Amino acid sequence: MTTGEKTDKNPKIGKFINDVITDSINAVQRDSSNLPTGTLPSPVVSKNSLGVAPNQFSSIGTNSTVPTRGGQLTASALSDLFFVYAHNLTSIRRATVTRLSTNDGTPSSSTLWSNQITSLSSDYKMATGTFRTQVNAQGDPLSGLQPGSIASNTAIDTLIAALQTVLQNNRTSASVSITVCHSSCHSSCHGSRGRR
Repeated sequence: MTTGEKTDKNPKIGKFINDVITDSINAVQRDSSNLPTGTLPSPVVSKNSLGVAPNQFSSIGTNSTVPTRGGQLTASALSDLFFVYAHNLTSIRRATVTRLSTNDGTPSSSTLWSNQITSLSSDYKMATGTFRTQVNAQGDPLSGLQPGSIASNTAIDTLIAALQTVLQNNRTSASVSITVCHSSCHSSCHGSRGRR
């Protein structure tokens, strides 16, 4: 078997990547009632902090009247929320190699190494710098997340569109380096003293 191919051989993993990124693209556009519960690594600390759906703002600036736990929601805070939320969505499921037994009577295949989907893993998250660079490449919407730098619906829409583009690209290009190993080649795959 080929070791560490940059191709997703497992249809379950492929389906997961497809489904989760599709759902994530939609989630980026949802209003506050659909944001994740609990704290978020951004100025907006919980779903209750964002009292108005982003598409309902007529003007978003440093004097926004939308309350947050720490004061008023600024345009830069809102853009940060979208950026961090979308970046977190680039995580995909960890793929591990798990040993399974088979009873087909063939000595060399008495042990089969197969992929198993486990929990979400930040190990596969796009690097922050790479993510920011790719978002900026869609029209430089992150030229400076300073207070008031994104102060209109149009600017927020530009940011969301850029995030969507990166997520869409990640959806079609993301892959996990996977090794599927048969016991007959276990020695060559992993350097162990497995059965040949």
